[in-house]
Amino acid sequence: MLWRSIDPAFVISAFSFCRIGFVTQDDLLLPQLTVEETLVFAAFLRLPSNMSKQQKLLRVNMVIKELGLERCRGTRVGGAFVKGISGGERKRTSIGYEILIDPSLLLLDEPTSGLDSTSANRILRILQGIAEAGRTVITTIHQPSSRMFRMFDKLLLISEGCPVYYGKARESMDYFSSMRFIPQIPMNPAEFLLDLATGQVNDISVPDDLQSTRSSPEFERDVIKVAEFLSQVNIAMSLISY
Repeated sequence: MLWRSIDPAFVISAFSFCRIGFVTQDDLLLPQLTVEETLVFAAFLRLPSNMSKQQKLLRVNMVIKELGLERCRGTRVGGAFVKGISGGERKRTSIGYEILIDPSLLLLDEPTSGLDSTSANRILRILQGIAEAGRTVITTIHQPSSRMFRMFDKLLLISEGCPVYYGKARESMDYFSSMRFIPQIPMNPAEFLLDLATGQVNDISVPDDLQSTRSSPEFERDVIKVAEFLSQVNIAMSLISY
């Protein structure tokens, strides 16, 4: 019913304009192929037919350089039974598989899971560069370091399916401090936000209205409800002022 009022030509042009890339949490790559072969395969499979072979190979080389994969371009991806590239290189190859099509929107599910801090930081620096190049990058992430947290422009904090905060990442701590949720010890901003989203506020001071219920079995749930309510009020006030 919804689509009947929309011109099909507009839908087709909209989808062709807004290409979307999606990087899954688990890297779905063929272990027997090298990094370069993987990207060449993706290029011939996914790039437009009106691009020449030379243009597609040039695009592959550009992506390999952009993601810092020159050293391992001739190495097999590998897997459980085949020795291959490192976890960070595998994740960068998965990202390359998607950005080959030059998406205007890139979605990533837990791109740093299972990686050491150095590899995780490198992945986020690459994603930051992709965003600065004009693409929109949206990623889910758990427990980023303070350094990684500062790389994000905007943050959506979700608790039990409901938004608790949406806005500039660097302003999230000030926002919750203004709501009287204040860490009592030095704390990674991401750790503070995750504790708040799950109601684990042992090292966090809370509004006076919640202090009397700290010993209650429902205290954690009350914290989440208050955070959700304050978020909804903040969104409503933003819409009114807009």
